[in-house]
Amino acid sequence: MADALRGGLIINEIHPQPVVSGGGGYDTDQNGSVAATDEFVEFHNISDSAIDMSGLQLWDPGVGNWFTFPQGSVLPAGGFAILVTNIGSGGSLPQADLAFSAGRPGALMNNLGDNIILHDPVAGEFTVTGYGDWPLVDPQNPVNAPAPVPGLATFPTGSVQIGEGEHFGPLIPGQSIQRIPNGGDVFDNATPPTPGAANLCFVSGAMIRTPDGPRRVETLTVGDKVCTASGGVATLRWVGLRRMEADALQQMPQLWPIAFEADALGPGLPGERLLLSPHHRVLVSGPIARRMFGTNEVLVAAKEFLELSGVSRELPAGTFFYVHLMTDSHDIVLANGVAAETLYLGKVTRDSLPPASLVEILAIFPDLAAAGDPPSARVFAGGRSGRHLIRRHQQNGKALQQVS
Repeated sequence: MADALRGGLIINEIHPQPVVSGGGGYDTDQNGSVAATDEFVEFHNISDSAIDMSGLQLWDPGVGNWFTFPQGSVLPAGGFAILVTNIGSGGSLPQADLAFSAGRPGALMNNLGDNIILHDPVAGEFTVTGYGDWPLVDPQNPVNAPAPVPGLATFPTGSVQIGEGEHFGPLIPGQSIQRIPNGGDVFDNATPPTPGAANLCFVSGAMIRTPDGPRRVETLTVGDKVCTASGGVATLRWVGLRRMEADALQQMPQLWPIAFEADALGPGLPGERLLLSPHHRVLVSGPIARRMFGTNEVLVAAKEFLELSGVSRELPAGTFFYVHLMTDSHDIVLANGVAAETLYLGKVTRDSLPPASLVEILAIFPDLAAAGDPPSARVFAGGRSGRHLIRRHQQNGKALQQVS
């Protein structure tokens, strides 16, 4: 379980070395130039309530208290906050629930390794995050620090550490080190940075086809390109994350993900095991669909495939996440080779989304605020007719998709 302050605030992603030797790297402020000050720390609220970050302090072993969150810094449940070392000329803060610049003139985090200490002066509590070749250091007694720590000379004594500290592991220049999935206890150092975005619909772990190759759904962020089933490319406009706890769902199987084993829909469909939320629609295509619906491609909810061999309800152990992907319009993307929809903001989805997520979406897509359901990418096949369609494919030994 991640070390958390104020009931659910964790460090979720760190980007200590933006600049890559020989060129390249990650331009966090998008000003066209990768700089050492493109470093960032991402915070995530894993609780079900808003958390007031006001007054929280970040400490560095070398320079001491380098940032204090201003009054009014309230992070919504499930939200992300980004702190960038500095914003260069012509740059801007990444999109996030909260975003700040520390305004420092130069790099702060040591490239080889360092500690990040998040301190709550009101509660007298702190967490310690390490990476690279630095061990976890007790800021009140830094006897094992591998280098001088003048910045910790004034760290408040008598503070209580929450958890035992977390080490994110080694870093790769130009990449961030992030929890996979968000809020989890596994760290990934080989994924492009995802400041402010989720590092419903797809279950975390699904591989989404992009022009640059497959990407885990939880690493996609706003602005990324994804391949569509029609052979085109779409841009992600909104990415959302919903944390699910297995313990809380034991008696609610209707909320368990639907697991599609490899080849359940046809040869190579999916190429490897795929989990989707129960109402996430999957494409069914071919002549049987045309005879039944007058169109060659229809969308059927994942839960309607349960009569099919190789499809079952499954409750993952511990924590898992449903990840929403939205493009400019409802579309079909490829997950583990399977054609499945992006988020469709119909009534069912509106009723199930957290209010804060719905506000975010309507700010990006104000036209969706109008009454009624928006246009869909394909015809929806309802429960009974969808199940009948699947049975007919099964009886005729036909693959349910003709998408490569």
